Amino acid sequence: MPSVGWQALLMVALLWGPVDCGRDPAPRAVAHPISSSAAGSSPPAVAAGRRSLLDASPRAAGARVPRIASVRDYRRSGDDPYWLHGPKPRWTPREIVQILREDPDYLVDMGIWTERPTGHSTHREVGRVVNEVQALARAAGVDAGRLAFSVRNDVFAKHKPGSPRCGKFCGWEGTMVGAPFDPGWIMTVPRSEQRWAIEHRWGGDERMDPWSPQGRDLWPPWLDRVGMAAANSPTRVGELYGGVHDRNGSRLGRDWTFGVSAIVMDLRQPAYRAWSVKRLIANLHVLGIDPGESAVLIYGYKPGWHTYYGGPRSVRQACFVPGSHMWIGPAGPCSTRLRPVAGPFPRTPYGPGEFETAVNAMLREMRAGLVAAGYPGVKIVTVERPTFDRTWSVLEPDLRRAPWILGELGAACQRLDVARSGPCPLL
Repeated sequence: MPSVGWQALLMVALLWGPVDCGRDPAPRAVAHPISSSAAGSSPPAVAAGRRSLLDASPRAAGARVPRIASVRDYRRSGDDPYWLHGPKPRWTPREIVQILREDPDYLVDMGIWTERPTGHSTHREVGRVVNEVQALARAAGVDAGRLAFSVRNDVFAKHKPGSPRCGKFCGWEGTMVGAPFDPGWIMTVPRSEQRWAIEHRWGGDERMDPWSPQGRDLWPPWLDRVGMAAANSPTRVGELYGGVHDRNGSRLGRDWTFGVSAIVMDLRQPAYRAWSVKRLIANLHVLGIDPGESAVLIYGYKPGWHTYYGGPRSVRQACFVPGSHMWIGPAGPCSTRLRPVAGPFPRTPYGPGEFETAVNAMLREMRAGLVAAGYPGVKIVTVERPTFDRTWSVLEPDLRRAPWILGELGAACQRLDVARSGPCPLL
């Protein structure tokens, strides 16, 4: 039976996490001891007699938007678990069009996230599939505007220069995006905060410091440790992001370790947000979405890992760490359940309200940039997920009602086959 590398499983888990249910009371902000401030077009017609998700306008604020999970990356066979066991033949473009036709109330997730470098070979491969799906959908009168792509700009995964998967675009991407990347946009924390995480989450084990010589094996071979260290100084280090897995692959988690998957970016900086919008538009083009065409962006910004509040909290579910100043995390083993906590390595440097303000600005600038670039038909689904069983909204009221925001990502299901029989099974 083939095995799946922990990096692949980790990236899926980090992107989505479990499905949220319910809504938490309004949170109460508390003081932050380490805060530091920093400077539509109409969709195509759908099959006769069927309404598309995109036709349901206006949607109720906070509406849950369901999705068909990862039709490109994973195809379930028989009773095999979702992504753990192979073989995993991929859906063909013709089958994806059939899924679009049969499930008009669902987004169809293409199983790709855009914090990969622009021009990444996986993006180019998906772009070829998307173009074929669009052509087949047009011929069949099916709405292809529900193809969904995940967006995250609170973190960035910089590949090593010269990586065969992205070639010349593995640098800071100034050539393709049209503006150079500034390492000053990387979120940094005092080295004392890195020390706090090692002592409070990892028992003082020096091997668990990804920035130390002893922690080099915490980095996957494709991630550019040297490039991401450009923001480090004698007093501060970049805020790393990743997941937790057992060194020996055990599901019981007897020997937990951290694995770096990205670095946290400072959304408070307007210049970084502007660069991020340019990068998103460049990615859309590579992914096969041209100006004038429709698509859905699943925007995951996970405020539970960048904010903290007092008030109601499920300690068992949230795995709250006293003194962490975060709703969940930092990354590390959890004493109250088997599953560890992924996310930022140290405590968040965002102060009260700073991340929320930055996310609202990012969404507004993202929409303005998309419209200016000829993408008025691209809509957004939010993914807040501050805890594993509750959710709140950090969006300002007008954004919650904006017609270009379809709602909050809801339950996911995995298609067993194209010929649907009965409800789509939830993951």
